[in-house]
Amino acid sequence: FPSHDSEPKRVPSAKEKKEQLDQQDGKCANCDTKTTEADSRSHHYPTRHADGGTETVQVCKDCHKDLHKKD
Repeated sequence: FPSHDSEPKRVPSAKEKKEQLDQQDGKCANCDTKTTEADSRSHHYPTRHADGGTETVQVCKDCHKDLHKKD
């Protein structure tokens, strides 16, 4: 089996997610509406995880669905 040690981390920890949301003033990075940790999703941006992206932003559930419809 291939080793997953060299793969970029896919999902931020709860602490990282909270820090990202705090940096975004508690708003979705896509539509700028208020969101909570429970209602936000981590989205790889600007590069998809499948393409080696490691950076994430927090987006609301609806935006996350819409963003992935475009992929």
